[in-house]
Amino acid sequence: MTDRYCHVDGIKIRYWSAGNSRKTVVLIHGLGGSVEAWTENILPLSGKFTVYAVELPGHGKSDKPEVRYTLEFFSTFIRRFVEEMKIAPCHIVGLSFGGAVSLRYVLDNPDNVDKLVLVSSVGLDVKMGKTFSIGSLAPIRRITGFVPRWLFNAYAKSTVYDSRNLPPEIVDFYFGLLKTKAFRRVLLSMQEENFDFFGSGNARIRTIADNIHKVNKKTLIIWGKNDTMIPLKFASRGNRLIQNSTLAVFDRCSHNPQYEHAEEFNKRVIEFLIKQE
Repeated sequence: MTDRYCHVDGIKIRYWSAGNSRKTVVLIHGLGGSVEAWTENILPLSGKFTVYAVELPGHGKSDKPEVRYTLEFFSTFIRRFVEEMKIAPCHIVGLSFGGAVSLRYVLDNPDNVDKLVLVSSVGLDVKMGKTFSIGSLAPIRRITGFVPRWLFNAYAKSTVYDSRNLPPEIVDFYFGLLKTKAFRRVLLSMQEENFDFFGSGNARIRTIADNIHKVNKKTLIIWGKNDTMIPLKFASRGNRLIQNSTLAVFDRCSHNPQYEHAEEFNKRVIEFLIKQE
């Protein structure tokens, strides 16, 4: 994919785009992620939609301004990005922390959203899985820049069911980011602003979890059965409380179903978004 850039409120933002349809899908990656999270999805989805994979401020090759990286900040950013691209209303797909951003955005801007897809999403409950919580513990947050490569490799492998399918170049990319002062500042801000001492969601996440019953958009929830980052019970709770929601659970799959089971993921998302009800 070709890197593209735009400016949103003075922040230089990297994004990927494909497709030429009147129906638009916006893909939002997770905490510490980048547009590379959607490598296996953009072109397949672009056969039916115009697709934008947006790289959040502070991430990847986007600018890293010195701001408070709260859910509210990201929700406002998505609104401004959608306005800049002139693509509202559109479908929203959020992965992990990007799912929490998507939920906050939908609750804040319901008229700007057609359908919603939540993938291994933060925000459907508060207490995270062990892998996520350990990595986000308050004493750990300030030493992430000193994490050795072998430990980072182990953490990266925990996000997929079969680590043999994790490209080394992707691990290299994210490890390189972690070694930069600017990205460590962003990561620390996101953890302190949105998670408590023990690595669970704080009041910002709890507010979303307490209000997901107010989401009035048709919603597809996709989860990996073997996710150790965010428990499968999050998906069950979301499916129970969000009206007009559908749950798809992928076996032999951890935290990244959009990558680990890309073909099935793309098929499910396309069928859900084009279905007329």
